[in-house]
Amino acid sequence: MTQQKRLLATTVDDHAKHNPSNVFAVIPKGAEVSYGFRSLSMNDLAQAVNGMCWWIEENIGPAQFPETLAYMGSNDVRYFIFMLACQKTGYLVRTRSPRC
Repeated sequence: MTQQKRLLATTVDDHAKHNPSNVFAVIPKGAEVSYGFRSLSMNDLAQAVNGMCWWIEENIGPAQFPETLAYMGSNDVRYFIFMLACQKTGYLVRTRSPRC
C-alpha cells in the first residue's frame, strides 16, 4: 500500500467533508474551568482555517513566493488554525515555540 503525500490542511478538509461532526478538540468556554467546555468539530476546524485564509489574503495579500508569517500568540487551537491557513495560502510559518 502506497502512502499518498498531501498537506495536513487537505486532510482536515477531507475529514470535514466525510465526518463533519467528529470532534477535533475540546476547548474551554472561558478563562475559568467552571465556564465549561465546548467541542470543536472537524467542520468547525475547516471553517476556522478557511476564515483565517480569507483574513490572511484580504489583509496581507496572496503569497507571491515562499514568504514567512510569524505567529505570536497563545499556544492553543488558534496556533494550529494559523499554521493550516498559512499552508493553504502558500505562506511559511515562523513560530516562537521550541517544538517547531
